[in-house]
Amino acid sequence: VLPYIDGLPEVREQKKVVLLRKGFRAMNEYRHADAIAKFQEVLDLETDDSERCALLNLIGVSQIRSGAYKDAEQTFLEMISIAEKAKNDEALTDAFGNIGLVYQTLSEPEKALEYLQKAMEIAGKIKSLKIQARILGNIGLIYDALGKPRKALDYHQKALEINTKIGKL
Repeated sequence: VLPYIDGLPEVREQKKVVLLRKGFRAMNEYRHADAIAKFQEVLDLETDDSERCALLNLIGVSQIRSGAYKDAEQTFLEMISIAEKAKNDEALTDAFGNIGLVYQTLSEPEKALEYLQKAMEIAGKIKSLKIQARILGNIGLIYDALGKPRKALDYHQKALEINTKIGKL
């Protein structure tokens, strides 16, 4: 049995457990193509929207780590579509945040900020201070890269306040 991890509920089906373990092992060993293939195999077996979102997130993160940013963009857009239909706010927050990072890496800061702001709105709605702090920090990094250090500092200070409040520091 694989416990809840990365948005996946407890998995009991042995075939899925084996594939997921192989996928996580490949991910941890920087064998991103192997990780993507294993997560895709599990995805092909899934029918639950929440699990599909979690698996797409793992695939997208592996694509980012391998440098396949355009593939990651498509994966996260698919995840957004499924999460919106399923009204899964946690998955939407992850998808919006991760696609924001993709756009940041692709030197599209305005698009990155647009998606990070969407992630921030949902993180506020679901009252996740941890996610809010992470998003604020990422927004600060974008403003810093845009040559707006004062605005970057404001976002980093907000992230620091939240991280202090939740005991993360």
